[in-house]
Amino acid sequence: MTNSNSTTQPSVLIPQSSAWPAVDVVVVNYNTGGYIADCLSSLLNMEYPNLNITVVDNASSDGSADLIARDFPSVQLLRSERNLGFAGGCNLGMRAG
Repeated sequence: MTNSNSTTQPSVLIPQSSAWPAVDVVVVNYNTGGYIADCLSSLLNMEYPNLNITVVDNASSDGSADLIARDFPSVQLLRSERNLGFAGGCNLGMRAG
């Protein structure tokens, strides 16, 4: 007779980082100087090994694009000359990824 309450947990194998699918994150930025650093820091602290981060700056005037370029060199920054809106920024970021 087997005990239905006892279960055996399968062992989990974590593949090498090259085996993880690439994940592209697109962040659309427009004058978010007060928030963007926390957002990008959180993304960069993730333990996922194959993460690419792209920020599309929608013609910000608050210096947030310069902050990103200066403080987050591993993030791809795309500067749009005009505000493309959220969907346009997402599309630009996806084309670049």
